[in-house]
Amino acid sequence: MAPKNPELVPQSPLVAQVSSPEKSIEPDGNFGFSAGSEPSLTQISHIRVQSNLATLNRNQRGSVMINYISLMLINLVAGHFLLAYYIYDGLDNIRQKRWIPGFGMTGAVALVTGLHMIWTWPIRGSFNVAFGEMSVLFGIVFMGAAVALAADWDLITVTIYAFFAGLASIVVGVRIINLDMTRRPLMSGIGFIISGLGGVLATPSLYLRNSQTLRTVGAVAMAIAGLIWATTGYLSYWGHLESYSDWVPPTMK
Repeated sequence: MAPKNPELVPQSPLVAQVSSPEKSIEPDGNFGFSAGSEPSLTQISHIRVQSNLATLNRNQRGSVMINYISLMLINLVAGHFLLAYYIYDGLDNIRQKRWIPGFGMTGAVALVTGLHMIWTWPIRGSFNVAFGEMSVLFGIVFMGAAVALAADWDLITVTIYAFFAGLASIVVGVRIINLDMTRRPLMSGIGFIISGLGGVLATPSLYLRNSQTLRTVGAVAMAIAGLIWATTGYLSYWGHLESYSDWVPPTMK
């Protein structure tokens, strides 16, 4: 069964790939070799690696995993409401540069936290893919939009990129529901799906900007996604303040 909570004990991908490391050391002290035989340097190195990985795995069990998913979620909230406002009132507004700071800040936070997550895998398993990689795509789209608006470039290439990023978000959302991931799989899955639809429909929205009806529907959809992420994010802050209240960094132990 898929894990219910991304805020669980972290497990290194390297540890996960080594099956039953404890089996490599026999209780009789012969390390799996027959009496009188001398292990090669390669075999000794392999035993040491497996022993160290087993120790790491044991130490990680029961430890508290500190993460910044709550920060990523609230950044998503800000980004979705900014996008909703832009779709409703900014697409055909001549004052395009006023959107640069908001898009740039949202994109920077999403990109930095997402890159750190996919490079270090600080949370358990495929949650790093769902939240980390989607944050990178979300962030780079917002950063691209900020740069394009600053340079007076057309947004068409940004929306084309957003189309494929949105498809990925939809796939992740459907899969989260299918695997029953997170504490609230249906809410999280719908959030990813609606966010992804915003990316998929970015190009049509750009070309049909004169349709007030379409823009209103798009703005409402992004606001709904923002509310979903707000519910998840603020509840995450509420829980983190309690669950991490007794945590002490290694330097203070």
